Amino acid sequence: MRTLVLTVALVIPGTAHAQSMAVTAGDLHAWLEPRERVIVTGRIPCREALALAPAPSSAEGLATCSVSGRFAELSDRLVVVRGEVQYAFPFDAIERVERPKDRIWNGAAIGYVAGVVPFALMELDCRSRPGCWEGLSLLIGVMITGPMGFGVGALTDFLIHRPLLVYSKVEAEPLASVSPILTRGGAGVRVSLVF
Repeated sequence: MRTLVLTVALVIPGTAHAQSMAVTAGDLHAWLEPRERVIVTGRIPCREALALAPAPSSAEGLATCSVSGRFAELSDRLVVVRGEVQYAFPFDAIERVERPKDRIWNGAAIGYVAGVVPFALMELDCRSRPGCWEGLSLLIGVMITGPMGFGVGALTDFLIHRPLLVYSKVEAEPLASVSPILTRGGAGVRVSLVF
């Protein structure tokens, strides 16, 4: 007798940050719009990022500067962020670039659309068949599953507290791994996805 075992993990909203990101700091122009809000963290003293003279003592050592502002420009070697003042980070000093958390309404709107669209498609299919109750599917989507999706989307966005990562210098884990499973009764393969 053959048995297939399928394991499904419940993904909590904290892992909703699974997304692709810029591979190098030079790729940021494809990921960020001008004047978009960003948080840039770099291994550089803030005085140097401000283009001020270095501090008289070397007490800062390997200081980290984290700045929140608007993405201004990307030159061949620098990322410029404007907040109350302008900061310039060299590519090799950038550790992370993040987008601040978005508003709850984004998730709510996406959830509502995700709740309505399947029933709207069922309504389109219903119109081509005789004996179908026209309008019922769309009514269920708009009045029941749409608001349910609205609530789930708003709750998911509410539970996400950290900014969305756009670039990180830290090496990421592999996206997938495949390993064999051998037993007396048979063989199989275990596939792990990391996100």
